[in-house]
Amino acid sequence: MVTWGAPIVVRRIVASTVKPTPASATCHSAAYRGFTLVELLVTVGIISVLAGILLSIVTAARSAGREAVCASNLRQIGLAYEMYVDDLEARPPSLAAMCAAGYIRDGRILHCPADPTPGWATVSYEDYWRDPIPQDRWTSYYYPWYTPGGQAEQTYWMPIVQTGPCHGIAYCLLHGNQVQDEPLGILFEGKVLRLTACGTVLRRHVPIHPGASGFPCGHNRYELLADGPIPADYPDPCSN
Repeated sequence: MVTWGAPIVVRRIVASTVKPTPASATCHSAAYRGFTLVELLVTVGIISVLAGILLSIVTAARSAGREAVCASNLRQIGLAYEMYVDDLEARPPSLAAMCAAGYIRDGRILHCPADPTPGWATVSYEDYWRDPIPQDRWTSYYYPWYTPGGQAEQTYWMPIVQTGPCHGIAYCLLHGNQVQDEPLGILFEGKVLRLTACGTVLRRHVPIHPGASGFPCGHNRYELLADGPIPADYPDPCSN
C-alpha cells in the first residue's frame, strides 16, 4: 500500500543526488574562454573583404562624380560654341577666345575635376609656348583648331567635318588609364569624353598607337573626334 509520504521521500532522494556546479568552476571557465586562432583569422578575413568592397564602391562613385561634372562642363562649352558661331559666323579659334569674347564667363568650366594639373590640355599643347595663354584660361579640354583655308585644316579638320553635322569639336582624355610615354611623360588611354557640334557628350574608347621605339606615340585625332574607320590618307600620329 502506497503511503502519502513516499513521493516526498523520492523527491528528496532525487534532489539530493543532483550536485550543483560550484560557482568558482563556472567563473573560472568563462574567464579563460576566448577566440581561437581560426576564429580570429576568419574575422579578419571578413573585415578585409568588406573593406575592399567598400573602397571599390567609394572609388567608383568618385570617378563617376568627376565624369558627370566633366560632361556638364563640356555641354556648357558646347552652348558657348554654338552662340559664338551664330553671332560671329565663324568657328572660335580657341576656348580662351570664347572666354575673351564673353561667351564663357566662368573659367571653372574649363577645368575637369580629374585634371591633376592647372590645365592639362594647355600645358601639353605645343603651341602654348609660342603663344602663351593667361593661366586663368588654361583648360583641361582639347579643342583642335587650324588656320582657315590652310593645309593643316584641309588635312586634319575637313575629314572630320565631312563625317556629319555632329562631329566632335572638343574632348577630354583624363578619364582613361595612365600610360607612360617617353617624350611626354604620361598619356591617357581608354575612355574619352567627346563634345560634338550638336551639343551632346559622347563616351568613346580610344587607344594609343605604339611608335617605332616601342613607346606609345599618341592618339589619332580622327578617332578622338569622329566615329567610323580612319581614312587611308589621314595622317598617322606615329609617322612623325
